[in-house]
Amino acid sequence: MGESKRGVFLNTKLKLLLLLTSSVLFAVIVWFVYTTFSAERKSRNGQALDDLLRLDASNALAILRVLQGLMTLASASALAHSLELVQWCLCARSHGISYVVFLILSPATGHIATLRLLFSRSIKRMHRMWALTK
Repeated sequence: MGESKRGVFLNTKLKLLLLLTSSVLFAVIVWFVYTTFSAERKSRNGQALDDLLRLDASNALAILRVLQGLMTLASASALAHSLELVQWCLCARSHGISYVVFLILSPATGHIATLRLLFSRSIKRMHRMWALTK
C-alpha cells in the first residue's frame, strides 16, 4: 500500500508550509512586541508615536494572544507531523518495533484492546511490559 508520489509531495508541501507559517508568525510576534514596547516608551517620553501602531494595551494583548494561538497551532501541527515521520521510520527498520508493540503504544488502541493484547497468549513477555506502561 504505497503512497503515490503526488500524495508524498503534497504531504511534504504541507509540512513545509506549517514550518514556514510558524516561523513567519514568530517573526511577526517579535516585531509586534518590539514595536508595541517602543511605542509605549516613546509615549512615556513624550515623543511622537509611529503611524503604524497606535494601539492601547488591551488591543495589543488581544492581538498578541491571537498570534500566539496561531503560532502554537502551526508549531504543534509541524511537530506532530515530524514525530509521526520518526515513528514510521522506526517501524520500517529491519530491527524496528514489532506490529504488536506498535498497536499497544498507539493512542488509537483503546484500553479494552490493550487489555486484550496484554492477556493474549500469543505475545511475548516484553510486549506485555509495553502494554503495562500504557
